[in-house]
Amino acid sequence: MDFDWKDFDAQMKGRTQREDCPIPQGFAERLEERLEDLPKRKKRPGRRALILIAAILLLSACVSAGTVVLHRARTYYFDTAQQAQQAADQAAQESGASAAAYGVTSGPVEDYPAQEPIDLQHLFSHEEILEHRTGGPGDSWTEMMIAVNDCAKSWFYLADTLRALSLSWPVDMPDLAWLETEYTPVPGCMYYCRKEGFGEGENTSIFYSSTFAGEYQTKDGAPFSLLWMFFPRIDHPANRYMVDDTLDKTEECTTTDGITVTIEWRTSVSGQSRFDAEVDYGFARFQMSGAEMDAEEITCILDHMNLSALQTYKNV
Repeated sequence: MDFDWKDFDAQMKGRTQREDCPIPQGFAERLEERLEDLPKRKKRPGRRALILIAAILLLSACVSAGTVVLHRARTYYFDTAQQAQQAADQAAQESGASAAAYGVTSGPVEDYPAQEPIDLQHLFSHEEILEHRTGGPGDSWTEMMIAVNDCAKSWFYLADTLRALSLSWPVDMPDLAWLETEYTPVPGCMYYCRKEGFGEGENTSIFYSSTFAGEYQTKDGAPFSLLWMFFPRIDHPANRYMVDDTLDKTEECTTTDGITVTIEWRTSVSGQSRFDAEVDYGFARFQMSGAEMDAEEITCILDHMNLSALQTYKNV
């Protein structure tokens, strides 16, 4: 992962001087001791790097009362699962969190999936259907379904465009008029879904959400998708510690409204160039995925997504 550790180190030192939350005594030493047990490899992140990574969750949890600081979720890459787990566990321990996410991703990378219309009957085939209707002349949506399972109740609406679902958007909207003029919406692939915890999931934050998503094509036929998720009962993002042998490279771009977006690049088994871009604040998340598009065009689309509005969701 491309990351300026020198600059990050300076930022961390600056924060510990400004905030009333110094790194606990012996933090680095304890992590050093635990890292001694890691297998020796020719290529692995330095101990200093892992110590700095582990400190992220600690400092993100040490915000003074009455102060609102927004944090983005970050993904950090390692050579082995043991290294990723070690850094995640130490970060969680030092921050007082119960756990931090880590995982392993391996190939092969498939081509971008076919952009096929969503089949609601199939999508909710394992749930109890409470209502299923086709939209009429006065409806902005084309099909809707209400379904319930052991954990959540879902309200799902399909439409021909995302603009047709805009009345439910919880923050200032992206420029969907520009988007759906410059790019072709794929019929049957635009939806809004609201979920509420039910039964076993009634008290579980992750089962409360609003999702907007759509599939598009460029003038050259390259596919891409856009997704926004909002979680009213989640307050903070969770960093991820990963081993990923499918990753070609990562890069960051900054949109015209000042939001830094991480873009990951991978190559499929057939040679297709795939990308995933993400901004994640925990309570609000944006993802863009696609294939055979260059960074300039991706950045142009991101510039029109009004991503800074994600930061305001908790204030709505």
